[in-house]
Amino acid sequence: MLDSLSRCLKWRVALAVMLHLICLPASEARAKLTCAMTCRKNLADCRKAKCAALRGKARRACLDRCYRGIECPMGAAPRPPGAAPLGTLAYVVTECRTSNGQLSGGQKLVVRHGDCDPVPIKEFSYPQPVPDQFGLLCEPFGLSRSGYVALAAGPFQRIGVSPDASRIVFEVTNQFSALPTQTLTPPIPLGDFSEGIYRVRADGTDLQRLSPPSRANSSPRLTTLVQRIFYSACGFLAPADQDLAFALDPFFRFSPDGRLIVFTDLDSSAPPTVQLAILDTESTNRTEPQLITRLPPSASETAPSCDFFFCDAFPTTTCPYFVGNDRLAFYSFANVDGAHPEGGVFTVRRNGEHLTAFDLPTEKAAEVSKATPSFEIVAPGRSFGVLVTGQPPSREIFTFNPPSFLQLTNFGTSDLNLDFQMRETQAIVFHAPIDPQMRKSNLNCQLFAVDALARSVRQLTKLEVQNRGPAPFGTLPSCLGLSGDSCSILQAEQDATTGTILFYSSCDPFGTNPDGGQIFAMRPDGTGLWQVTRAQGRISNRASQPSCFSSDLSASTSVVLPGPFRSATMGSVCPGAVKGRLCKGRLIAPGASCCGNGFKESDEVCDPSSSPTGCPAGGYCNASCTGCSAICGDGVLGPGESCDPPSSTRGCPAGESCNASCTACQVSCGDGVLGPGESCDPPFATSGCPAGESCNSTCTGCNPQPTFVRQWEIAPVGPPDFNAAAAIAVDPLGDV
Repeated sequence: MLDSLSRCLKWRVALAVMLHLICLPASEARAKLTCAMTCRKNLADCRKAKCAALRGKARRACLDRCYRGIECPMGAAPRPPGAAPLGTLAYVVTECRTSNGQLSGGQKLVVRHGDCDPVPIKEFSYPQPVPDQFGLLCEPFGLSRSGYVALAAGPFQRIGVSPDASRIVFEVTNQFSALPTQTLTPPIPLGDFSEGIYRVRADGTDLQRLSPPSRANSSPRLTTLVQRIFYSACGFLAPADQDLAFALDPFFRFSPDGRLIVFTDLDSSAPPTVQLAILDTESTNRTEPQLITRLPPSASETAPSCDFFFCDAFPTTTCPYFVGNDRLAFYSFANVDGAHPEGGVFTVRRNGEHLTAFDLPTEKAAEVSKATPSFEIVAPGRSFGVLVTGQPPSREIFTFNPPSFLQLTNFGTSDLNLDFQMRETQAIVFHAPIDPQMRKSNLNCQLFAVDALARSVRQLTKLEVQNRGPAPFGTLPSCLGLSGDSCSILQAEQDATTGTILFYSSCDPFGTNPDGGQIFAMRPDGTGLWQVTRAQGRISNRASQPSCFSSDLSASTSVVLPGPFRSATMGSVCPGAVKGRLCKGRLIAPGASCCGNGFKESDEVCDPSSSPTGCPAGGYCNASCTGCSAICGDGVLGPGESCDPPSSTRGCPAGESCNASCTACQVSCGDGVLGPGESCDPPFATSGCPAGESCNSTCTGCNPQPTFVRQWEIAPVGPPDFNAAAAIAVDPLGDV
């Protein structure tokens, strides 16, 4: 009887387990059954074997050695106990190696879920080394500390993760690779893998091609910056201050229901124009992306800016995302509706109808000049973004919930970058090199959260960098994320499934990534920070940066960097989204002149760094390049000056000298020149005075000379208020 009951219970338990697994989503059941946790197991084994018997500082040091010494598959890092949880994370890893004039390496797309080992989705590499004629390819990539630079050369162009973290969508194409056109080096070969947009489950199974790839470059300005590096190394161009209409947009953004993705693509017009496209990721039929807009071409599309070497690639329409399942928003640098010549933020229905511009309130238009690509419409009538305001122009965060229009920040910096709005507190997260207490300058880039009602700003990170290097792209804003000489943040977002904040940074908070950017994770309050990836970064034995004329082809460089990445986020802000002109390391308004860049521009009177400056002889360009002025005291007669320098007699009538402001000549007592109305000059001089007298303090007459005595000859006695130390000069007449 008991045996029969036992068998019955076992059968029921087995049936319950089977039903539970059947009811689980396929990806979750598969993850529970097949997920390998090599990294986590190795860390636990090390802690148990080496640290269990230790206490205090010795134990903490042992735990740290275990954490740093563990090697995980594909450059991952173990999650420390108590650190922020990790959901589903998709990211690209790029490897670049040069030695003896040969290039090798490749790219792979990796997916990591929780504490499971990373799963390689697809990998492309050179089957054998290819020529790298000048050794120029890997070194700038490594010095940038950013895997995002590989968007200008590698086949992975866009990635996206569905809101429920069950599917990954990615794009593979070599049509935007700068390698063959700029370096004569072939792009990374795809083998028999077709270019296109693909869908795959989060565990790496069920890979399907959805459509051909987009014909629109996700980050055209990045390609231009990379081109300029190669030309600069060959002595043709130098990284110059120029228009930085810039937006990295290597993402597919899902609709809230997880079915559709939106991105940019080109239409069939001549010249082709960037439009919004949507694609059904659940469709089993291969299809072309559906273009939903008919936007006019921008000036850069109809008349591109070209010089002898190449055409400058400016983004036109970028950063599209869903506002609900039926409406989309996007940013365009083009005059989309004929009423916004400088572009702006627009919304449109999924069917392409009801194109509407986001306009600032009339009463705010005078103080806020324009919106930027860092803008998100959370829901109809509720939005936030970075707007350009003030002089000199700064980037500040505003919220707009009609009729409310509220400025949340006032830091006066052009290097403020929007990231996302937290789902729990509605606080807005941004990164900038600022100190809210205004105590420090020249700071590293940090993450902050500002309350949606502007009550407080909270600093979430305190990142440091141990190793600063040269800046291959020239002087860029420190938080743009492409500056190798700074501690920067390029992308930050919040995983919708775990609430964890993920961000990409070249900083080195743990002393483990001195030579490259990595992906980090932390809780929304800034706790539980840990390093998700542990890629090699840059290792090089080069004594100097390579160039076309002085490359040491025997030197070698090896670079492994992650990025870009994507989690199950509903965030929409483009990383590195800026609009403005780069001027000496800071952003200014797109049409503004860059005073001090060495060029006299159309609306400048002069430029102090130009040769000639544009000023007449004796004139110096002012700090704003709006006019020329003289410098009193330089000995050169300039505009607005009657004489120069002060107290000189050159150019003045007899008996007069130049005044302190160089604006006129005048009689000046003390200049040593006897002028009208003076009996003598300078004071205390004996020339021109009777014997025993000297010139008085106003040069109007002579008085008996004062008698000077040594201080120590004065008797230290006298009335109680007698000041012996002051009794140095004694005038019998009391004139001194």
